[in-house]
Order: sequence, then C-alpha cells, then structure tokens
Amino acid sequence: MSKYSLKTKLEAVDLYQRGFSTKEIQEKLHITSRRSIDGWINNYQQYGNRGLKKAFLRQDIVVNLN
Repeated sequence: MSKYSLKTKLEAVDLYQRGFSTKEIQEKLHITSRRSIDGWINNYQQYGNRGLKKAFLRQDIVVNLN
C-alpha cells in the first residue's frame, strides 16, 4: 500500500499549481519528504492522474528496465 493516497497526491499537485511552494505543501499536508512532492508533480506533468497511481509507476519502471 502506498504511504500517501491518490487524493493526497492530487491535492499536493493542485496546491503547487495554485502557487504554493513544496515546503508549504509539505507542512500543510504533513508530508515527510519534499522529494516525494517533486516526484508527484513531475509524474503528474508527464502522465496526468495515472502517473500518480502506484500500479502505473511500477509498470513504468519495469518497462524502462527492459
């Protein structure tokens, strides 16, 4: 199970798009790592909502390794 829900990830991306810094998002949503937020933002920008789903990320990694 993912540490953070899809809802939380989408909320973080939404806050970022509304101008919040990653530090502000981290504090507001009680997220332990700003690197996680950066990753969610990048995945969302590249793949949309499906880029934030755990199953998609695992499949993408396997494809890139082959």
